[in-house]
Amino acid sequence: MNVWWGVFAYMIVISASGMIIHKGRKSGNSLAVDVNDSKKYQSIGLFMAFLSFALLVFFVGQRSWIFDTTDYQFTYTNGFTGDFSEIKYILEGKSDTKSPLYNIILIAFKGITHGSYNAWFTFIAIIQCVGLAILFQKYSVNYTFSIFLFFSSSCFLWLVNGMRQFLVATIVFMFFDLIAKKKTVPFLILIFILYFIHSSVLFWIPVYFIIRFKPWSKKFILSTLSLAILLFLVSNTSLLQETDYSYVGEETTGVNPLRVIVMSVPVILSFVFRKQIAEEDDPVYNLIINLSFICSACFIVGMFTNGFVARLAVYFQVFNYLSLPWLMKKIDTESSWIKYLSIVCFMAYFLYDMYVVGNGIYKSDNLRIF
Repeated sequence: MNVWWGVFAYMIVISASGMIIHKGRKSGNSLAVDVNDSKKYQSIGLFMAFLSFALLVFFVGQRSWIFDTTDYQFTYTNGFTGDFSEIKYILEGKSDTKSPLYNIILIAFKGITHGSYNAWFTFIAIIQCVGLAILFQKYSVNYTFSIFLFFSSSCFLWLVNGMRQFLVATIVFMFFDLIAKKKTVPFLILIFILYFIHSSVLFWIPVYFIIRFKPWSKKFILSTLSLAILLFLVSNTSLLQETDYSYVGEETTGVNPLRVIVMSVPVILSFVFRKQIAEEDDPVYNLIINLSFICSACFIVGMFTNGFVARLAVYFQVFNYLSLPWLMKKIDTESSWIKYLSIVCFMAYFLYDMYVVGNGIYKSDNLRIF
């Protein structure tokens, strides 16, 4: 647990320092930022954004034997030798793997570096954190607050539990510009490629079109409701047996209601201030607010299913950490108490998740931490 507290403190300090540096440089620049330029959202420089994730990358890369890390350790150590002939075996369709591209990259990495599973975990963590840093740096109006929400909501645990799916999610985050700028064909090509790492990424296709509707419009609400009903019906059928979620039938419990409440905070605020959002009509944040809504919908449906739908929320959860700072800055600038209340509530949730639920565990053979 002390490891995660240390990483949390490091990320906040670096983020706050980066924002101070960025503000100083921005105030010294006489050129105004174009309102149509994505730089209008930026509150930190790219280098400091990358640096803020450095310690998290280190500890995520050095982990051992926690959550589903054991499965990834076994796959890396015993599943493949690193011989490039194994890639040919996969390409010829002689393997029944559901993640051929992931395994091809793993084989190539092992064959070139001959590194340990910790080197592999570090490589994946770098890609994941670069994707997160790019998204937050480009679109967070308060980078430090976004980092606080990311960590205190325990979203960072996706890096150590559900690594392959979160890898796909963070690559989508890295290319969020394709969504924001309506680059439909390149986006669909990206989804097609990522499908061979984790098939659940296909869920992004209907979401990509649904989020084009105005926040809280009837078309958006009805579309999201229809999608939620479909997911509920599919979650307990045999259709999952041929996907990356073939194992969820073994689970009998849904999402913790407390987690649903925490993840719904931005949605609740966006509903309260929906008129102001309509007046602001920010094209990027209209999408982000809708993605927060879909995140909440996934968690709500996840309360009544076996976990399949809740795992889809990994693709949308981080947009809560963009929408909440924006809402507080743009919509309710005079009520700073809402921000402080949210900080207290998210910290309470973090303590609950780390100590009561027990998700604060960290183990590393290399670092001799158990």
